[in-house]
Amino acid sequence: IMTIIDKEIGTVKLYPLTGRRDVEDRWKQFKQWIGVMSPYIEAKMHVKPEIRIVASDRGSEFMTTYGRSMNTFDQLLHDDGVSRWSPTPGNSNKMGKIERFNRTMMESVNVMLRRGGAKNIYAYDAAMFFEYHYNIAPTDANIIGKGEAPFTTLGIPVDYKKLVRFFCPAYVS
Repeated sequence: IMTIIDKEIGTVKLYPLTGRRDVEDRWKQFKQWIGVMSPYIEAKMHVKPEIRIVASDRGSEFMTTYGRSMNTFDQLLHDDGVSRWSPTPGNSNKMGKIERFNRTMMESVNVMLRRGGAKNIYAYDAAMFFEYHYNIAPTDANIIGKGEAPFTTLGIPVDYKKLVRFFCPAYVS
């Protein structure tokens, strides 16, 4: 899973990765999501959302193995005017927020699967369920919104009446 998290607001987006080549497609999907959410964000925050820096680990899906040449993902970032930062090897503590989120997400996914009686094949569905709930719940990761829900800070509408437990067959309206 490719995790994208906003450093200031704490908004999280998750995308499935099945191979190294998926990163470019998921980046394009993320930019589309930003485009769709842009009117809400501009109306609430009075600023157009833009991506300036992408921090990534040194996973093979993000790095090239050809020395100083750019891989496709680097080229996409360059074309979009986005800088990329990767911590030096053995210094991943600079990525603490995303590491904590990934740990919390995996723990939550395991709990949701076990409590819902679901098989591991539904792990991605549980992760997407967790992503939505994380974005609509108050969190200390939201620095700008002083702890309110990331979607609230961004002005993205949320329907709290449709919240259900994971693997629940229906909801009552």
